Amino acid sequence: MTVYGITPAGFVIKRFEVILQELIDALKAASAWGPGVNVLPDSPLGQLLNIFGEREALVWELAQDVYDSQYPDSASGASLDNVSTLIGVERLPSTQSIVVCTFTGTSGTLIPAGSIVSTNPGGNRFFTLIDLTIPPGGSIDGTLNSDEYGPIAAPAGTLKTIITKVSGWVSVINDEDADMGEAIESDPDLRIRRLQSLQIGGRSTVGGMFANLLQTVEDVTAVLVVENETDIIDAEGRPPHSVESIVKGGTDQNILDAIWDLKPAGIQTAATSPESVVGTVVDSEGYVHTIRFSRPSEIDVWMHIEIEVDSNFFNVGSKQKNTITVLSADVGKTYTVGINGTDFSYVAIGGDDEAKIAEELEDAIATGLWVPVDSSYIAPGADEFFTLTSKYEGNPFTLEVSDEADLEIADVTPSSGDQSGVEDAVQAYAEIEQNIGVDVIRSKYFTPINSASQHILSINVRISETRWPGGGPTGGETNIEILASEIGDLDTTRTTIEVMP
Repeated sequence: MTVYGITPAGFVIKRFEVILQELIDALKAASAWGPGVNVLPDSPLGQLLNIFGEREALVWELAQDVYDSQYPDSASGASLDNVSTLIGVERLPSTQSIVVCTFTGTSGTLIPAGSIVSTNPGGNRFFTLIDLTIPPGGSIDGTLNSDEYGPIAAPAGTLKTIITKVSGWVSVINDEDADMGEAIESDPDLRIRRLQSLQIGGRSTVGGMFANLLQTVEDVTAVLVVENETDIIDAEGRPPHSVESIVKGGTDQNILDAIWDLKPAGIQTAATSPESVVGTVVDSEGYVHTIRFSRPSEIDVWMHIEIEVDSNFFNVGSKQKNTITVLSADVGKTYTVGINGTDFSYVAIGGDDEAKIAEELEDAIATGLWVPVDSSYIAPGADEFFTLTSKYEGNPFTLEVSDEADLEIADVTPSSGDQSGVEDAVQAYAEIEQNIGVDVIRSKYFTPINSASQHILSINVRISETRWPGGGPTGGETNIEILASEIGDLDTTRTTIEVMP
């Protein structure tokens, strides 16, 4: 005989079919009805029994849900929140994306807090946090938040559409990608973090230090704790019998205090990163102690994605195209064009006119460090402008000049294509998975690339720790090892996508 309800094996639910049969059996056993009673589904009693059976089945399902809500592996939503708070863990809320932009315009112009700019293309909106006054130099950097919560994208060079019109405010641009906000923490992620937080009680263990630093120190977003148990210095430079905490986010002193409170007695702290932090804490007896920890060193990663697509459905799109016109010719002045954060310069000499400066700048770009842009001088010795074009369709590039009074940028063709969706998927994956001490594994990026479009037929990924030489992306088909004190950093300005013929 099956036992229902809370049993040694857990909760066993009674299903509708069992409930209905029990009602039929009870009715037939009742002296007022007897075994001959008509309980066929289309009879009046049969229909009543089905109604009552369904209502009782719903009560059993409610009991199952209540039982499941008490355990983190089966609870969801608000019930999982309640279970997690029993050990002091709360679901992480959604956050806004943050970006730094350069504002240019007339000296003395006030750009009030709350002024709105948006990406182009895309239309994601960001607003200034404080009043900004353009100084005599004509430009100022300011921080903006996205007006929506979650991972709101603003790739480098796309935040340039002014929504709030202010007289004297001429332009805005972001040199780097926005730091993406977070969506509200999902149930699976909360379950994992809750499980990790169970180690908080361990405190002086590696797991306990990890959990406490991550969960109890304000604004800490990532942690890795590594110990050297041996009697010799390890391969990454940690002294014998030491522990190193690599921490992203949070203030230095809060982290120093937490490490002193957590580390085992008699064990020294280590810091192997170039961004190491050394500070002091005062114990309960008034003694001063030196504590060390590391900030993860950001390792720039260049990624070139080669895809074959079904061009009947995948929009290959167009290349971005701009012209740069030289407006002045001043001896000794440095003229600089910045492409994806890389500067190309020429210093004017006697006899140079605007056309000569344009020709020399184009030559500097064509023969300099590799950027995914083709440059061309239209008519050597005659014209004062040159053209920059994306090397690949669907790949925008950022463009800046040293002085807009000397060099004028004109938009000719904007970048377009489904490649932007592929790039977004790659950046979103890297934001979550490319954590402290995690190697950059080429094959792991195939899934997010493929998820961006069902019309991709084949994929190859090339990665490099250094900028590719003038010939462009070659090789790069081996993984990049990331040390425990490092973190791989992917950025849209270092990511290119090539649709192969």
